[in-house]
Amino acid sequence: MSETGGRRRLHVLVEAPDIPEPWWPLVAEVAEVADADAVADPWPASPGEVDVAQAILGRIGDHLALVLPGPDAVADSTPVHLRHLLVPVDRSPEERAVLDPLVERAHELGLAVGRLHVLTTRTFPIIWEGAGHHAEAWLDELRRREHVEEADLTVASGDPAGEIRRAGRRSDLIVLCWQGDASAGRARIVRDVLVGVRPPLLLISTGLHGTERAPLADASQGR
Repeated sequence: MSETGGRRRLHVLVEAPDIPEPWWPLVAEVAEVADADAVADPWPASPGEVDVAQAILGRIGDHLALVLPGPDAVADSTPVHLRHLLVPVDRSPEERAVLDPLVERAHELGLAVGRLHVLTTRTFPIIWEGAGHHAEAWLDELRRREHVEEADLTVASGDPAGEIRRAGRRSDLIVLCWQGDASAGRARIVRDVLVGVRPPLLLISTGLHGTERAPLADASQGR
């Protein structure tokens, strides 16, 4: 549902008054995938990378947002067109309800979509420690739930943010679903992904599913 009664807005966060020209083609293509109208939204002013991450999350809340790399990003790494999306998944129903329509639209537009599932000490499946066919059965079930072929799903283990950043280097866009809550102790993975040089990051909140949102405050507010 839209923020303003028409198409929803894609808030493009940039460290400039407007979207830099080299990013125009990619921003337009991301907006098409998200079925949204792109609007420039300057990064909140805040010292330090970690504080910037908090300021960004606090500002966008559960709105759809595309975060472009800062001016410290390597200029010749700026992609001209959107070709490959990285979509980290955690297998929750709320996440699938938000991501599945976007992934389906990306496929309709001829884009490659790779999914990444990161296992941690908390989420490591017990059967993984058993015979090899048990692990393969678990992978088959994950592929079935995510509706993906073997080549389109990567399972890694370790620090989720680190694995997402590592896999993201081979993609033109990271699509990251989160709960839209930037309060203390929440959104740790999203904060960690935001820190440092990265490909563009599309943040989509589970709160966007079937819910109408109020517009963001004016860019001069809430700094």
